[in-house]
Amino acid sequence: MKLRLKIKGITKQIAGLFLALLVVFSGVFTIFAEKTAPVEAYAANNDVREYDQTDVNDDLGTTIDLSKYPAVPGEEPQLYSFMEYCYSEDAFKRGENYALYIYVYNPSKTNYNNSLSKALIATSYEKGEDGSFKLSYDKVSEKDELKPTNYEYFYLKYCGATTGSYENLFIKFRVLNVDVLMQNAVEMESQGYERRYDLSGLQLHKTGETLADEYHVGQEIFCSGYAQGYGKGAELASTLFVRKEKGEYVELDVEHTFYRTETSSRGEGHQNQLNTVYFSVPERFFEDYGRLQRIKAEWYEYKTKMLAVTSHAEFYNELLQHIGEVHDDQGEAKKIETLNGGVYGLANYQGVGNAFIPQDVDWVYNLNYPTPTGDGLIPALYGAFLTSDISKYDPYTALAQQGSVAGNELYDWILNYKERYAKTDEVLPIKDGIISAEMFESDIDESRKVKNERGEVKQGYSYYDFDAGLDLQKMESWTGSNPAFTNKVEEFGFLAAIFGKFTEEENIELSPIEVIHWENEDKIFGNKETVDLTDADKQAIVDSLYVNYDDVDNLHAAYKEAAANNERLVLFRFSTTDYYSEIADLIIPEPLELSPFTHTITLNQAYIAQQSVFLDFDIIQLTFNDKGTYTVIPVVSNPIDIVDPITPPSEQVKLPEFKLPGETDYSWILRAVVIVAVVIFVIWIISKISSAHKQNEIYRAAKRQNRESKRKKK
Repeated sequence: MKLRLKIKGITKQIAGLFLALLVVFSGVFTIFAEKTAPVEAYAANNDVREYDQTDVNDDLGTTIDLSKYPAVPGEEPQLYSFMEYCYSEDAFKRGENYALYIYVYNPSKTNYNNSLSKALIATSYEKGEDGSFKLSYDKVSEKDELKPTNYEYFYLKYCGATTGSYENLFIKFRVLNVDVLMQNAVEMESQGYERRYDLSGLQLHKTGETLADEYHVGQEIFCSGYAQGYGKGAELASTLFVRKEKGEYVELDVEHTFYRTETSSRGEGHQNQLNTVYFSVPERFFEDYGRLQRIKAEWYEYKTKMLAVTSHAEFYNELLQHIGEVHDDQGEAKKIETLNGGVYGLANYQGVGNAFIPQDVDWVYNLNYPTPTGDGLIPALYGAFLTSDISKYDPYTALAQQGSVAGNELYDWILNYKERYAKTDEVLPIKDGIISAEMFESDIDESRKVKNERGEVKQGYSYYDFDAGLDLQKMESWTGSNPAFTNKVEEFGFLAAIFGKFTEEENIELSPIEVIHWENEDKIFGNKETVDLTDADKQAIVDSLYVNYDDVDNLHAAYKEAAANNERLVLFRFSTTDYYSEIADLIIPEPLELSPFTHTITLNQAYIAQQSVFLDFDIIQLTFNDKGTYTVIPVVSNPIDIVDPITPPSEQVKLPEFKLPGETDYSWILRAVVIVAVVIFVIWIISKISSAHKQNEIYRAAKRQNRESKRKKK
């Protein structure tokens, strides 16, 4: 108890001393920000320390003149100091009081959502072959720097800010969940080295903004000795010494693109989607550290529920009134009715004309049509978008010409869904709860899930350290999967299996990391002086790099800028997901008094789609490999949200068309002929079986008669 009182009694004295020392050795440094850690990382820590409560004006006022730090509108925030608080050799003292504090100079006095603030800090250094901790110094110098091998984000607890005329000019944070950092410090000191903290950046989230901004710090902070009362004798004066050195980091401007194949081994309606980000890295990193071997990133991954796209304005306007409404198993509840009392619906039944009695369909929305399995019923739609005339997806054509929905339009829908359409309060555990969970599935594709020593990919928070040679992105096409006849029938129907021409695509396998160096890549982009790309050039780039046609101009501009700045353009393919898009027949029943079966089937005016999205995507570190020597470089980059366009279905199978003079389509004749042929074949089989059965009966009757005759003769 006496010890605890003594510790509390000297808290302010220690704090002032620490700050004075850190001011001498700190100065003002630009901030750095890094990627998001799981929500659980900060939710688990509810400690309240006495130093958390101290007034920030008092903390700083005893050591600096606040008036010499001006408020400058538009100026970026900067790191003022990083503080190791109450470290001790004594495990009891250390466990009770050890903490890390960060002071941020905020010249623009910007208001931040401080619950989302984070710091990127190294969590491990080179380890021995047996897995034990080992400090690895350059043998050339006596005490060279440690070699960080991994960086992670740490959430920050907001402890307060300056007030009065200096309101919000300085902000005070405590780093949460610092056990691994404390363990590193203990191990370093036990081997005779300074306690080291590699702080690469700070990520701050402006109030009202969807994404955070990242600011570089790039500091290596070395601590030795102890504050008064925390050394070997409580009466000894402070021996704490802090020094700082500039740390290595790379700033990246990250953009994204995507590529969709026309088919997938999953079958009808499915396409492979390759998700890619790109950025430029200065040439000096390759010269100093070798080839780019690994890229570590983190993100939140979710998959949308069914979204509807239509060029039928009347249906679109009606559908907007019923977004997210769940129907019962046969669509009896909350039907979307026309003005004349009919009911709108969507199905993939390819019918023609009026007065047609519906048959089974693979899936249906808002109608009583039967489906082969219960999972063919779509209980609700969670997005509705109006587009121009809908055509088939073509990877070599501008998206606007295909009846696509821009990624920005879908992104805005996601951000505004909670306020406009949500029926429940359930939200995603990111972005301070502004995104409704209603429009997302309960899980991601099973094929996406990974968990190993380099990371974990799952629904929600995911992170992974991708290796250029190990984590290949694979896209298997429908024809590349060598489907059996029964698979073709199951996915595309009997007629397509017999007569259909399936889109031919090769299987694709790509490294997750492709580095484009201007000196030897003119075969892709042309030389660095190339100004405009022809349509043929763009299609060739799509084929070479597997990117979206609409993004080629931006990619070309990024390549030219990289070449001008002596940088290399890097494509980072971080995932392959399943994109689903299938044509939907828009079915508009006529007034029921005319006929219970009368309705209009409108073709090529609607489709449904489903895709994966990646929120708060952020690159954490790059790992270079120079003949087996690995160097990890922390990254400074703003996180981005990746929501790609919705595109219509591709033409995965084509039936032959039979046209007589006059350009009239008589392909229905083929279907009729095939159906008749099948019926005749079945009748023939039945007749053969019946005939064989009769012949068998005659044969057995003859045998019985023969046996009876022989018996009578005897």
